[in-house]
Amino acid sequence: MKRNLFLLFLSICVISQLAAQRDSVQLDEIMVTATKTDRLLSSVPLPFQIITKQQIQNTGGSRLQDILSEQAGLNVVSQVNGLGNGLQLQGLNPDYTMILIDGEPVIGRYTGSLELSRISIHNVKKIEIVKGPSSSLYGSEALAGVVNIITNNAAENKINASVKYASRQSTDLSLSGQFANDKWRFYLFGNRFGTQGYDLSPDVYGQTVSPFSNYTIQSKLAYEFSAKSSFNLNMNYFT
Repeated sequence: MKRNLFLLFLSICVISQLAAQRDSVQLDEIMVTATKTDRLLSSVPLPFQIITKQQIQNTGGSRLQDILSEQAGLNVVSQVNGLGNGLQLQGLNPDYTMILIDGEPVIGRYTGSLELSRISIHNVKKIEIVKGPSSSLYGSEALAGVVNIITNNAAENKINASVKYASRQSTDLSLSGQFANDKWRFYLFGNRFGTQGYDLSPDVYGQTVSPFSNYTIQSKLAYEFSAKSSFNLNMNYFT
């Protein structure tokens, strides 16, 4: 009996140590969104949340709204005007949540809100979320908080392609290529997400959702002059 209790106590200690190690690794990660500078998670002054690439892949989603709707404390809401979904933070209107891609504001809001389904997540490395007023850094649109979508960078020479077919006649096609050497890095990503439309009420004239297609194109070009200086040119386009 004593031996069994000792083994149980030992296993609990090992599990606790592993959990502490995981926490310490997470706190040693770098975050840029909260202060616009590289900060350790342990020193970030505002409430934050990190969605890792592994978590993104585990959801099985393909659009930004699919990922955010699975996270505790985040509320994806339908817009009153019928123009898709927005993200609600701190109980405030989605108009006051700033959406960034690699630190740059995403334009193309409809009546104040950004339609989350327009953004593909196949090229996303992680998502940083800062909850609470960040208007001093990002303006009045960040009164509720900031969502920074950090995308992949070129690290090697390779090409990736993926094809997904889902319910309701929707297709999700992605193609990416990257090139990297000692000085140059180039990354290109393209995505097409669309549906032929579907009807949830056959007795009512017209389709519930009409056919549509969303396109995403992203490119990143970087040249490293030295360990402390580099040139970066990024382009994001989505419909």
